[in-house]
Amino acid sequence: MKKNIGNVGLPKPTKTNNTLQSAIRTPKVVETINRQQRILSSGTAMTAVLKNSLSTLPSQTQIMSNCISGLTTFKYAIDTIGFDPQVHIPTWQQNISSALSSLASSMPKSANAINLSRLNGFECETALALKNAGISAQMIMPSLQIAETLQSFGKMSADILPKVDMTLASSQLLVNYSSLVEKQYSHIQRNVVNSEKHLKVIELATRVVQDQIVSARDYIADETIDTDVSSSEENQSKTIIQYMPIYLGYALRNNSSYDLEEEYAKSAMGQIAEGGKNIASKLQYINDIRMAAGEEPIFKPTNKAYTAIPCLTSSFSVDQNTFGNVIDSLYMLIYEGSGSAKRIREILSDAECSPLWDVKHLRTDCRHDVEHGSDSEIKKKQRNIGKAYHTICGKSKPFKQKEWVTAHCNLFVNVNAFLDLIIEKLTVTTEE
Repeated sequence: MKKNIGNVGLPKPTKTNNTLQSAIRTPKVVETINRQQRILSSGTAMTAVLKNSLSTLPSQTQIMSNCISGLTTFKYAIDTIGFDPQVHIPTWQQNISSALSSLASSMPKSANAINLSRLNGFECETALALKNAGISAQMIMPSLQIAETLQSFGKMSADILPKVDMTLASSQLLVNYSSLVEKQYSHIQRNVVNSEKHLKVIELATRVVQDQIVSARDYIADETIDTDVSSSEENQSKTIIQYMPIYLGYALRNNSSYDLEEEYAKSAMGQIAEGGKNIASKLQYINDIRMAAGEEPIFKPTNKAYTAIPCLTSSFSVDQNTFGNVIDSLYMLIYEGSGSAKRIREILSDAECSPLWDVKHLRTDCRHDVEHGSDSEIKKKQRNIGKAYHTICGKSKPFKQKEWVTAHCNLFVNVNAFLDLIIEKLTVTTEE
């Protein structure tokens, strides 16, 4: 990397790309929007309860659009043809310097873990390489995207902020992200012809990091957080970012015509990332519904959440150990967070809680001695564990890597459906 290249900073915002605009209009997304509109439609009791908080918000369609564009479009981007290093680089340097100064007091370890200054240098070099080759590309600036997201933690409690910072900084995700991004920029500088695909990989990886940071912030930044609960041990799960070059390798070839956005979305990585993000969002949404009705949250945030949420939104299960980390997070957030399911069982029947019981049985297999107890108890535990695995992978226990990946995907599908049912029940109760 050239030593005389400065750090990248804040260019003008650009338009949402066409792929994402089209995605917003797909039947699946439209149905999601319509469903939320029905839940929050005028005339319901829930709307009355939430009137004050919702009155200033735009339509649900606009909310969906803003959420998508906030995390997946080029808020910080530049068209490399219009890139003027004499004009842009000094501005970018000023902005990233200001951001790093702010982060020095709020999220110093996380900022250093990604090494935003080094990342800036790679961004500048790559933009110059593309411009010199006459290639027009819309190139995002991850350093500023991530810096801005980290700055959003600034208002968090002084008790919890250092712990969140430490957890994010020690996260395997940030290590994997830094390595992947630098390799992608190096590929571009060696061969600018295939730059579009490598830039897309950087965008996808940046989205995963942002989703993790935002999900942690939104769930943990809660006044009801229990700061007396001790934190869990540092999580060393495998991450989605580690497997992007492997699972998307076929689409990264020079002559391939694959759309990386589409390939990622339908891959196991994309489904797991989206599923984990949705679980985190739904937990917070359920708590919001309850508190808007003047009741206590179902899932009480604790210090443990700051390790559970990052694991939930970025982990990738390839064996029993990495799958166990995901199970730990779900157990911690949903089972323990609801008072050993006490607050959930006030809303759902035991049969409706089957995905949660599956989590309990799977955790027994991953974290406890199944052989402990009487013969009948041991057989019962083994039967329950086998049934739980069969539900998510079609066999009594996964063995191959792809089977653990399938189990992870289907586990998130079932847990999301379980949380949807809670939302539905709460909505009906509120309307009555």
